[in-house]
Amino acid sequence: LDPKFPFEETLAFVAEKELEIEEVEDDLKREVEFYNQALNAVKLSRKQLDKAGVKHMRPVDYFAEMVKSDKHMGRVKQHLLFE
Repeated sequence: LDPKFPFEETLAFVAEKELEIEEVEDDLKREVEFYNQALNAVKLSRKQLDKAGVKHMRPVDYFAEMVKSDKHMGRVKQHLLFE
């Protein structure tokens, strides 16, 4: 990416350091490292968006339409509880 573009135009974030995983075959340790790296990127990215004045949070009164009806979701819930 061209560094002349501001962060809020690209939303691209590159980790500050490479992952150092001692046992690459250990799935849990590897996934935890990926998770921590992604979490750090999100925290830093949110700070950059705040600094640039870009809104990135839903308003408290945000209402999203549901794809499925409450009746259908009630049936799904009952099915899951039955299992």
